[in-house]
Amino acid sequence: MTGADDVRSVGSVPVEELEEAEEALEAELALETPLFADRFQVATSRQVVLVDSDGAVRSPAWFRRRTLGQSLLFGAALGVGGMLAWWVLGPIGLAFAPAGYLYALVRSAGAGELRRAMAALVEDRFDDAYTAADRVSQRRLSPRLVRAEAHRLAGDALWAQGMHARALDRMRRSLEFYGAASAGRWIARCDEVGLLAILGRHDEAEAAADALGVEPMKEFARFSYLTAVWQLAFEKGAHDVTEDVLFEHAQFALEIPMAAGLLGLLSWAYASLGDDDMAAHLLEQALDRHPGPRLAFGTPSLERWMQARRTEG
Repeated sequence: MTGADDVRSVGSVPVEELEEAEEALEAELALETPLFADRFQVATSRQVVLVDSDGAVRSPAWFRRRTLGQSLLFGAALGVGGMLAWWVLGPIGLAFAPAGYLYALVRSAGAGELRRAMAALVEDRFDDAYTAADRVSQRRLSPRLVRAEAHRLAGDALWAQGMHARALDRMRRSLEFYGAASAGRWIARCDEVGLLAILGRHDEAEAAADALGVEPMKEFARFSYLTAVWQLAFEKGAHDVTEDVLFEHAQFALEIPMAAGLLGLLSWAYASLGDDDMAAHLLEQALDRHPGPRLAFGTPSLERWMQARRTEG
């Protein structure tokens, strides 16, 4: 027996090579991108970020802890309510407990379907995303926040396909369900500005942008705001932002992997000031992060400008 005969093999492939390939595959699978990102600065266009009521991005673990606390409070309240119902109404009062649990199940089911809609949206399965979100939005028993999110997600799915007027209707429908302090309400209001601008309804867009107030500092709230107001400036074809403020906006956008659209808008802003070097740098970054059809169909005029600029360069 020679040394070569000591090598174990499967067919003509040594087992050691198969084991190495298997380990590499397992490592690749372990790096599969989760749906929810831990931080805004690492979130890609194929991920979703979770935002608190102040517009700050929070990790999934933070929301799990918060949801667990709310579930415990709900369970305690349900137990106390059941005992009070028994004391006041007798055996018929026990009907309140199953009703409460049924409500919790409906709420949970709606949230699960919204998660599937989010997954479909980031995977560019826009019809699936719309169908799932629309189904949840029509359920009268679902909590108002769940229905609000469903309307907004349906609007996002329509927007990604270039159906801007229908998307605007959905965003405005979501505003009827959101609470005043909801982060989703702020995002929907910013989306309303962007959609009005794309539709050429600039006076309405300006009024909606003015109603947003001053630029917020919490990361996702700021991202939504800047994307909206720069979309409006781009569609109008002019802006009056100083170079110092523009530079701050560019620094902020460069730290966000999913900010392709905002980077493209800021590239246009620099180009309008005659700063071709900075415009080229931001355009390169925007194209590197380009999410595909969501940007191409969602903001068609910006997409045309970016592609034309790249050709010129």
